Amino acid sequence: MPRRQPLSDRHVNVLRWIADGCPDREWPDESHKLSARALESRGLARVRRKGKLWHAVLTEDGQHYLDHGRYPEPQPPEPGSP
Repeated sequence: MPRRQPLSDRHVNVLRWIADGCPDREWPDESHKLSARALESRGLARVRRKGKLWHAVLTEDGQHYLDHGRYPEPQPPEPGSP
């Protein structure tokens, strides 16, 4: 799925969960972690796993998506950059 495609309700819920600091929550399975990885591939979160420890945080783009319901506008390249 393209990075700029609107998020599903499921992905928005996982994004909010990450924004809340990944508190303990009853998930029916481990698919929320797969959703977090999908959000990472879109630049909305960073996911780290070391052994059995798992952690995710929002990126600036992820916070923007939660605040505005859309991705931030792409920034034009700096003058003189390749």
